[in-house]
Amino acid sequence: MAEENLKDTEIRILGAVQNEIPVCARPFEAIARHLSAAGQAVGEEEVIDTLESLRARNYIRRIGPVFDAAKLGYKSILAAAGVTENSIEEAAAVINSYAGVTHNYLRAGDPYNIWFTVTAESTEEIVRIVDEIEMRLGLDEILVLPAEKTYKIKVGFELGNSGGSVPD
Repeated sequence: MAEENLKDTEIRILGAVQNEIPVCARPFEAIARHLSAAGQAVGEEEVIDTLESLRARNYIRRIGPVFDAAKLGYKSILAAAGVTENSIEEAAAVINSYAGVTHNYLRAGDPYNIWFTVTAESTEEIVRIVDEIEMRLGLDEILVLPAEKTYKIKVGFELGNSGGSVPD
């Protein structure tokens, strides 16, 4: 499928929701008001419909909060597994079956070709999950890389004239 260009309204809505969705009874109405005040007349229903369309077209994977796991008392690690080319899909499905797995990426050009993060209430729980994944995939080792220091937890993308964050 050929890559399509996003419409200006889609870009502005993405820009408004990517870093902050207001915590209020009608957050999409607040986003619509913010965009309208910035010169882009849009209603609450259009914001919702646009986000649903972008999700259906795979521009958005999910809309939800991002928590600082460490501040909530959780532990988190980056892990890497080396699987054969013909078992990548199976390995990804096994890894993704764990609720504590928040990210999972295929990386080419390295013996460790699947990288993923695991977040759990304790280091022991992370070890249990990683050991279980190793066993289920028949691997000798999964590389476990605990963070020593967090330098950046948030990312935002410049989406043209998107209108920026939405105030509360």
